[in-house]
Amino acid sequence: MGSSEPDDQERSDPAQRRYAWRVLALNVVVVSQPALNAGMLNLALPDITRQTSATNTQITLVVSAYWLVSTVLLLSFGRLADMLGRRRLYIAGIATFTLACAGCAAATSADVLILMRILQAVGAAAIIVNSSALLTDAFPRDLLSTGMGISASIFSAFGLAGPVVGGALVTRFGGQAVFWFSVPFGVIGLVGALLLLRPHLPTTRQSFDYAGAGLSAVALTGLLVFLSGGQSWGWENPVGLGVATFSAGMLVAFVLFERGRRHPLLDLSLFTVWSRAAAYVCHGLVAVSDFSIALLLSLYFQRVMGLTALDAGLRLVPSTVGALVAAPLAGRLARRYESRVLSSWGVALHAAALLGLVFAFPAHPPYWVTGVCLAAIGVGTGLFTTPNTHAIMASVEPDRRGVAGAVRSTIANVAGLTGTALVLAVVAGPSVAARVSASSFQVAGLVLFACCVVGTFLSLARGRQHDPQ
Repeated sequence: MGSSEPDDQERSDPAQRRYAWRVLALNVVVVSQPALNAGMLNLALPDITRQTSATNTQITLVVSAYWLVSTVLLLSFGRLADMLGRRRLYIAGIATFTLACAGCAAATSADVLILMRILQAVGAAAIIVNSSALLTDAFPRDLLSTGMGISASIFSAFGLAGPVVGGALVTRFGGQAVFWFSVPFGVIGLVGALLLLRPHLPTTRQSFDYAGAGLSAVALTGLLVFLSGGQSWGWENPVGLGVATFSAGMLVAFVLFERGRRHPLLDLSLFTVWSRAAAYVCHGLVAVSDFSIALLLSLYFQRVMGLTALDAGLRLVPSTVGALVAAPLAGRLARRYESRVLSSWGVALHAAALLGLVFAFPAHPPYWVTGVCLAAIGVGTGLFTTPNTHAIMASVEPDRRGVAGAVRSTIANVAGLTGTALVLAVVAGPSVAARVSASSFQVAGLVLFACCVVGTFLSLARGRQHDPQ
């Protein structure tokens, strides 16, 4: 286990440190709003449905159109951030998201609300792809892992606060209040970004890969539609299988096309460095489990143990608290120990705690058992995510950090939806309301556990971190 403590020559000057902490504070204000808005919206949907007279299909689009558009745009916006400068795209994203929030709040029809949600997704994508890249640009090497750890911890807290804040706003002011809530923070973030962020411009002029952007958008759209709709239309449905086959073909065509481009949308050389490629794959494997555990446990608590939705939600809190505590600790430890060591221990703890839940499922365990396991899962996720993100972003040259962050976010979104689809296919069956035995939850949990085991060994095998020249 080697030390990664920087020597004196790598340490930063006080002015750079002050700038870095200001960028972190700005990033927390800005990036927190898409995260909070997504969490609050779920509680506001019934009220919004009444206010806009929305049909079930329209309400589904209010949620799914945002998620689909933001995911599809990540790669293109990551490339544009590297080409045009992160400051420009970040500011444009803040302005777009804030205006869209006001539009959502003022919408009186479901169609207008859907349009504003799509505009929200455009702004959110521009914000998200710049988040990690801006921190990597601003923080000196000896403080980067600490900054990322604090950022991850704060966003875990927002994940915990989202349903609480949303519930209070909806109860007191109605469903539209969850959108108005983000507007003043967006204005503060916009002013702060204009005054604070230093300009970042590429060193050379390059053309944008429109054909690659189109191919990636078609491939990702088909894949996401298949994963999100497979449960409702049946995984063996010919139409669904046709969409999946078409998407896979488009994805292969996209990769082959990008290999021959002088200025590709996706720089495939990001995956030629083994340590970084392995970190990306590990990120996806952990995301499969991390994004779907809450769904798995929520269904288990309600369908097997017969708890209410509120009680089920409260029982999931230890996971968020564990990540909240572990993320900043991982950031500090990453200054002394190799990223692969901390990440490997984190995903291994995640896997062990998940296995404990799998064995406990048939026994209808008391709250303290599931609470301890969930807290350990949260700690494991926190220990894994911070150093793994640091390993990816710190290994990339400054003019490729937008794309590098976009790839990471795209992998997380696709992997998260894959995990969700897997859990629903194994556990939910034809109806999410029916009661089932604990054995199906064990099967789903074992699949997630297997992903984490593979991630552990892959993390250990990735070698020392690559630093850009």
